[in-house]
Amino acid sequence: MRDLKSTASSYDLPLSIGRIVGYNMGKAIEIVMISTLSIVVMPFYSIDLKVNPAWLGAAIAIPRFLDSILDIAMGWVSDNTKSRWGRRRPWMFLGGLIMGLSFWLTWTPSPSWGETGILVYFFIMNSLFYVGATLYFVPYYALGNELSMDPDVRARVMSNRSLIWGLVTLVTPWAYKLFYCPIFGGNVLEGARTVGLIIGVICVILSIVSVAASRENPAVMKQAYIPLRTALTESLKCRPFWIMMAVATLTMLGFSLVGGFNIFVGTYHIFNGDSAAMAKLWGYIGMTWGISAVVFSIFIKTIIKQIGDKQTLYLSILLLTAGSASSWWAYNPHFPMLAVLTTLLTAPGVIGMQTVTFLWLADICDYDALQAGVRREGVFSAVKSFVFKSLVAIAGGVAGFLLVVAGIDTSLQQQSEQAVSNLRIMFAVLPGVLALSAIYFVHIYPLTKEKMDEIRLRLQAKEAAESGL
Repeated sequence: MRDLKSTASSYDLPLSIGRIVGYNMGKAIEIVMISTLSIVVMPFYSIDLKVNPAWLGAAIAIPRFLDSILDIAMGWVSDNTKSRWGRRRPWMFLGGLIMGLSFWLTWTPSPSWGETGILVYFFIMNSLFYVGATLYFVPYYALGNELSMDPDVRARVMSNRSLIWGLVTLVTPWAYKLFYCPIFGGNVLEGARTVGLIIGVICVILSIVSVAASRENPAVMKQAYIPLRTALTESLKCRPFWIMMAVATLTMLGFSLVGGFNIFVGTYHIFNGDSAAMAKLWGYIGMTWGISAVVFSIFIKTIIKQIGDKQTLYLSILLLTAGSASSWWAYNPHFPMLAVLTTLLTAPGVIGMQTVTFLWLADICDYDALQAGVRREGVFSAVKSFVFKSLVAIAGGVAGFLLVVAGIDTSLQQQSEQAVSNLRIMFAVLPGVLALSAIYFVHIYPLTKEKMDEIRLRLQAKEAAESGL
């Protein structure tokens, strides 16, 4: 009987380290653009442009929700595209151009338009950006599974992606600080326009590099038309998939709800309304997150091997909970730099959670392949993206509402003591409570190591029989 690796390598495409790094520039684009939008849009538009955060939350949420619906359609379109340049890369090229242009335009509103005009403008630019993001990232992640069929090469691609994620995180948090830098303009609005243009151009270049470095497997490109309805209907019946989704969404939902409160808590609690000072501190917080993520990424495979995937998830949940709770004392007006300590706990928690759930998704695809007789990685990835993005979109809308409930009035430079206290409680408590609720789903996850070993053996036997060996 042939082993899985030898079978996979017969379909393999040679990949140099240059191609792997080039492909993973797509991850750099995602971190730079989407992280900047997720964290900086709310304070920039509400504090600097005086837009009501509740309405702004809705303008953030609606495009993200529409984006999640488009993901499934884009996955299906990408799977069935026939062109001389491949199934994925034409869409990635187009999406990269749209993202770069709309990202820059997002930071160019004029205060003279008034609150309604600024809000409508942001909604249009945000919607355009996420259309581009769908066109780029759905094919990008699908292509990641097609760069090589060799499990070892795939592991190299994913580990390199994690490394780039951590390294890019060392610099992206400084985007908000750069808005205030005199070299980019005389005020924060001019700085935002200039920095937004620079980031947009760089990311367009990186998207082209990623497209050029990527290869598509010729055999996969020739596959027959894939009906969407049947694939979706069958994959949605997979119980382990929904348990994995519960773990992934609960552990991250709290951070999606109040993650943007970082800057608000720092601005109003630590620096008494000085957003420029918080922008500088945010740079250090982000750098610490990146360093912690890079270091923990080096050891995560060993940790999983030594204590198991479920125990690693339990540890990750505890780290996430402790990290969010520690903000109550770490965000200290007398010692502002203590705030970086929270990321020393939350970053390893995020890396651990995402690594294990990624491995679980691969196991689920093997489990489904044995049950259904076909492989549906694309469909599972699309559904996962839809569910997760929908919840993130809802969270983005709720976040603006929570700011209002807390009593935050962004037209004021200084907030009431009660409003700041309410904000701090939400920031410290909500992520931990939701993350702890995921423990139950970790416990009932059914695909143990022993069961997966059996499934893979049966898949190998089935493949050998179909090959006549």
